[in-house]
Amino acid sequence: MLQKDPKLFHVLSFSKGTDSSGRTQSYKTRKSHSKSLNGCVICKKRRVKCDEQTPSCRNCVKRGITCVYHNDVLSPRIAQNPQNKVQTGWCSQMDSTLFRYFVNVVGDTMTPMSCRSSALARVIDNAMNEPYAMHSMLAVSACHYRYHRKSPMQKCLSENFHSMHACARLRRSLDMPQVDNVDAVVISTLFLGYLSFADTTEDFGVPLRQREVPFFWLRNQIGLESLVHLFQAKASIRKSSLGMFEDVADAILMLDDKKPATDSIPADLATLFDIREDSSSNDHPYLSALLRLRHLLALNPDNELAVVLYMQFMEGVSQHFLQLLDTLDPKALMLLSYWLALLCSNNCWWSRVRAKNECWAVCEHIDTFGDELLWKFMDFPANACGYPYSGTSSAGRDVVLRIRCDA
Repeated sequence: MLQKDPKLFHVLSFSKGTDSSGRTQSYKTRKSHSKSLNGCVICKKRRVKCDEQTPSCRNCVKRGITCVYHNDVLSPRIAQNPQNKVQTGWCSQMDSTLFRYFVNVVGDTMTPMSCRSSALARVIDNAMNEPYAMHSMLAVSACHYRYHRKSPMQKCLSENFHSMHACARLRRSLDMPQVDNVDAVVISTLFLGYLSFADTTEDFGVPLRQREVPFFWLRNQIGLESLVHLFQAKASIRKSSLGMFEDVADAILMLDDKKPATDSIPADLATLFDIREDSSSNDHPYLSALLRLRHLLALNPDNELAVVLYMQFMEGVSQHFLQLLDTLDPKALMLLSYWLALLCSNNCWWSRVRAKNECWAVCEHIDTFGDELLWKFMDFPANACGYPYSGTSSAGRDVVLRIRCDA
C-alpha cells in the first residue's frame, strides 16, 4: 500500500526470487523534483525555472523583457477598458494587454498573407528571445491601438517607452561584431521604420513653407538595404527562418540600378531632369532618387511585399537630395510626391495618414509655387492623395503605366 506522504512517490520494483505473481515486492522511494507548472511563457521557452511571480517573474525582470503567462497569450480578449491603461504609461499589466492585442489583432496587419500564421508565430518567437524585438512589437501594438481606438495624433507613453528601448537595444546589438540574429534585427528594423512613419504628432496639416524643418521625419526612416549587405557579408541570411526575407533581400539588392541612366528612365522624365548618358549619381542631384523611384513604380501594387520595398526609398537618396527637399526644391518635391503616392495607394494603416498628409502638402506647394511643366506630371500623386488636380494632362499616370509595362 502506498504511503500517503505527498512529498514522496514510490516506484514499484521486484527483488530477486520473486514469483510471477509479484507477491514478494519491495518499494524504493525517491524525492520528487520541483517543477514550474504555471511558469511564464518565456521561462518555459528558455527551459529555466520560473518563480511564477506576477505580474513579472524575477527572470524576466533581470533580463528587462516583458513577462507573459499562458493565460495572457491564449485569452481572445483584451482588457475591458484599455484606453485608461494606455494613458498611464508603461507597466507589466499594460505590456500583457499590448502583447495580447498584437497576437489577436495587430499581427495580421504586419505579416504577408501567404505565410501569415507561420510569420506571426516567428515574430512572436523572436520577440520572446530578443528584448529589442519585444519592445518594437509592443510599440507597434500601442501605435495600432492609438490609430484605431483613439487618435493618430495622440501618442501614448507606452508607445514612447517601448520604441525608445527598442532603438537603444537594437543599436547595441548591431554594434556587436558577432550579431547574426537576422530575424530579430529585421523584425525590429521594419517595426521601428513603420513607427517613425506613423508619428504624425507634428506638422499635420501645416503647409510646407510654414514648417521649421519641412521633412524632418524623413531622416528617421530606417531601411533594410544596409542590413542586407551586413548579413550577406556574414553569410547570415541563410540562417533566417523568415521565409519571406530571402525574397525581400533579393528584391532590395535589385533596387541598385547599374544600367545607364538613359536606358532605364523614360525619355520625358530624362528631359525634365536633364539626364544624359554620362550622368552619374555622384554628380547629378536627382539621379539616385529617380533610379530608385523607377524600380518602385515598376512593382505590382498588389505584391504583398510592395510596402516593405517602398520603405527602401530613402536608402536610395543622397544627402544632397535631402537638402534640396529642405529648401523645397520643386523637382525634388515632385519625386518625393511619387513615392508618397505609392504609399497612399497601398493604404496601410501605419502609412496612410502620413503619406496622404505629406503628398497633399507637396501637391499644394507645387500648385501654388511650381511651374506648368512640373504641374503637368502631378496628376499621379494628386489622384493618390485626393488633391483637386486642376490640370488636364495625364502625363504622370502615363509615365507610371509605361514603367510598369516595361517591367
